[in-house]
Amino acid sequence: MMRPTHMPFHRVRRARTWYYKIVKLCSCHRALSYRKERCSVTEVRDTLFFIMRPEFIPVRAALFRRTRSFFHTAGYLEVDTPTLSPRLIPEAHIDPFETHFHDPYHEGRSIPLYLVPSPEVHLKPLLGQVGGRLFQLGHCFRNAESVGEQHNPEFTMLEYYECPADERTLLTRTQAFIRSLQGDTILAQMAQRSGADRLFSATAIELRVAEAFERYTGIEITDSESTFVDRCRQFDGSLPEGATWNEAFDYLMAAHIEPQLPRDRPVFLTHYPWQAEVLARRADELSCRRRWELYIGGREIANCFAEEQHPARVSEFMHRQNEYRRDRGAAVIRPAVEVAGALRDSEPCAGCALGFDRLLMILCGVNSIEGVIFSPLHDSIRP
Repeated sequence: MMRPTHMPFHRVRRARTWYYKIVKLCSCHRALSYRKERCSVTEVRDTLFFIMRPEFIPVRAALFRRTRSFFHTAGYLEVDTPTLSPRLIPEAHIDPFETHFHDPYHEGRSIPLYLVPSPEVHLKPLLGQVGGRLFQLGHCFRNAESVGEQHNPEFTMLEYYECPADERTLLTRTQAFIRSLQGDTILAQMAQRSGADRLFSATAIELRVAEAFERYTGIEITDSESTFVDRCRQFDGSLPEGATWNEAFDYLMAAHIEPQLPRDRPVFLTHYPWQAEVLARRADELSCRRRWELYIGGREIANCFAEEQHPARVSEFMHRQNEYRRDRGAAVIRPAVEVAGALRDSEPCAGCALGFDRLLMILCGVNSIEGVIFSPLHDSIRP
């Protein structure tokens, strides 16, 4: 007698029970949040991997070791600056976490503090004092950002500064760092499994921002704010009314430029227009800022500035950023006035911020930051 090809009813019921338990568990994660349709076994398996897998734990540890080894060998001094600060460098669209220190010896005295969104506020004054080369691996915090594939309120940042140096110096340094990862056995094996080895070993390309806009949108970056914004709105009608130059630029970058960048090799976007306000020096001969951003596999990994060192321009930047915050109804940030003159007497210097967790995502071949960090905050914390 032939075996029946169908599964016995009690096994079907048991399998369905576990199937829906798994789907319920997965619904805590963005990939399957609020989905009504049934999920395939592959989707369930891949979503479960958004929880940090045990085999990634030694890979994360190996990346820490390799990072420190590379920068120590390159003559960098590792520093460990505070996570709390009474003042920050204001940025229009970065909202910090706020807390308070309650003085036990003075009743009612409460000192407001921020969790740093970047160690920059501490590293620049330190660089001005000691010079040379500094790096830090530490936790940073950003509020009011979506919790999901690319973002977690708490994340790990690698920042490194060099003096004397410019953005080209750190472009070369960053390329060498990325290539060095395959010199570690654990990292090399993981990169080979995920396919990241081809990305890390491929020759990087450099693309000017103006060239990227012309190639992917047909828009010329002009000095006229109204002309540029009008062209952006003609290209994409969903651009909000009343958008500023910076808002239009950021919108098209995120919606139309970044998704079309090559994914088979590292891409350095360079020569950002001078209107894109950041603390990067303006090139003397070009209407651009000495800045680059690195994309690997289509994902933004790092950004670098030839640092603005003129005290008045740094102070003006912080003031304008707070004005932008006030205009959009966000809290004004207490500015770190000590940063304005921190590098005044230093030789030209450059700094780079690299997303450690995002680099690990590429290395491990996962699409969510939740897969490479411990105890991520995700949609399950929402009411």
